[in-house]
Amino acid sequence: MRMPTNRGMQRIAAPSQRKSSCNQPIRFSSVTSLSLFSRAPSVHLPYSSAPDHNSKWGSRSGRTNLQTKPLLQIAAATSQTAAAALHRPSRYSGYNFKLGLGSSGSNFIEKPLLHVTTAASRQTAATPPTDLEVDVVIVGAGIIGLMTAHALLTADPAVSVVLLDAKEPCSGATGAGQGYVWLCHRDATAPAWEIAVHSKNLWQEQLQQNLAISAPVKEKDVEWQCTGSMLIAATKAEAENLQHREKLLREAGIDATFINAQKATEIEPALSSISSSNSFKHGGALIVPSDAQINGRKAAAAVLAACRLHSASGRFQDLFFESCEGLATSSTGRVEGVVTPLRTIIARAGVVMASGAWGGEFLARYMNKPQWASALLPRRGLLLEMPRPPSMPEIHRGLMEVGYTQHYNPENRSKLAEKLVDKTTAAADITFTATTSASGSLLIGSSREFSGWDPSGPIETIDAIMDRAITFLPGLAAIDRRSEISVRVGLRPFSPLGPMVGPLCEGLFVAAGHEGSGLTLGPATAELLVEDILGRERHALSDHAVASLRPAPDLTM
Repeated sequence: MRMPTNRGMQRIAAPSQRKSSCNQPIRFSSVTSLSLFSRAPSVHLPYSSAPDHNSKWGSRSGRTNLQTKPLLQIAAATSQTAAAALHRPSRYSGYNFKLGLGSSGSNFIEKPLLHVTTAASRQTAATPPTDLEVDVVIVGAGIIGLMTAHALLTADPAVSVVLLDAKEPCSGATGAGQGYVWLCHRDATAPAWEIAVHSKNLWQEQLQQNLAISAPVKEKDVEWQCTGSMLIAATKAEAENLQHREKLLREAGIDATFINAQKATEIEPALSSISSSNSFKHGGALIVPSDAQINGRKAAAAVLAACRLHSASGRFQDLFFESCEGLATSSTGRVEGVVTPLRTIIARAGVVMASGAWGGEFLARYMNKPQWASALLPRRGLLLEMPRPPSMPEIHRGLMEVGYTQHYNPENRSKLAEKLVDKTTAAADITFTATTSASGSLLIGSSREFSGWDPSGPIETIDAIMDRAITFLPGLAAIDRRSEISVRVGLRPFSPLGPMVGPLCEGLFVAAGHEGSGLTLGPATAELLVEDILGRERHALSDHAVASLRPAPDLTM
């Protein structure tokens, strides 16, 4: 029975999420990519009907911990339907596009994807979808939402969680990125530094102990590579910048070494062709051996698998292709849960909005605070995947030009926001990055541009990325741009305020604005939310660091 809406609770409708509605066509990537998240054939996920005697928040309706029906398994599409879903305008012909998805070497889908549970399939099931009551509802199944769900499940054996997403998991920025878990490009004097260091340490502890992801997940399962990083200075001024950065990193306890241009080309021969450049002769590079990279999509799959270990006990349920269309509130204004097209989900302890850039318009409407619409904006990013040309030396560590560090400067973020007269379009910012994936392909980036909700990959942006990369890696000139490049596209959640984590009002929490730092900051973000929601004592981060993450007062109630 659907929960009545007149028992001291009201539904607050949110604006339709243009790119997130469950009524939008499903976008498919390769069979390999999506199969990470597809349930096994002919397997239903039963949920316990045992009462939740241990819940700290009690039952608001006297119902059981998780009331669900078996999830209907359906064939998602035929080959022809799937191919049609991936049709692109002719100006993109020759490129393989992956919207938020990025398995190495995968192209357009050629086979039907089976056993994908969608909202439409639940609507047509023999048993109608039921309303639910759990402890925490998390909206958004990117790396932040996934890690928060798992952190809650492991922090308290009595906590139950529903993870809700209008698309499939990891369909935003995380699945399209290079997977850097780096410190070299961050400001060691900023409050966010402490958070990044702690979060990177949490990643390493979790992988080494095989506890906080899923046993027996190891580093190879998520393609964790401690390859180190190299920040490249092409001019004398940039080299002086790196020498100052070396000093700050060393004072912060990070092993960092500045080397001259000749040494840089010796340890990364792929750069050797630019050593003849007069400007680079005065440049140099900064090496940080402890920086690492991870496959964001495989990491998300591992965390989701760990969460699903709690499904049989009734403590976890994921609802994908089901959008959050509003919040349910009590007469006092407390957020009591979420409303989807199919059901109401009551959250006894709280709702976490971790829906990336899509959360800005939603919160602006619900909280009656228009400033939220500009506090979170989609910022499109492109990453190019390609084979390494046979004549080009291997890249041994992650490479990045020093100009990339501007994206992590709070003052630069604020200035950029002030210049955004039109919040839907702006020129693309191109900065060079390069790394080698675990499969051996090259990942070349990157771009940042405000293009609204457009998930396409303009040819001019692709060409700009390649042109910039060739100035550092001349061997890339051998790449056939129209046949050898796969394009990853993701909408980063940009915020002029930086990452925001914490309570907005009673019963509502936010984790948003991480932009390109979701993977690095994911573990620390999840840990902080667990402390907020469960009322745990804070033990890892300083008050100063936590305060830097809290939403501004004019964004809260």
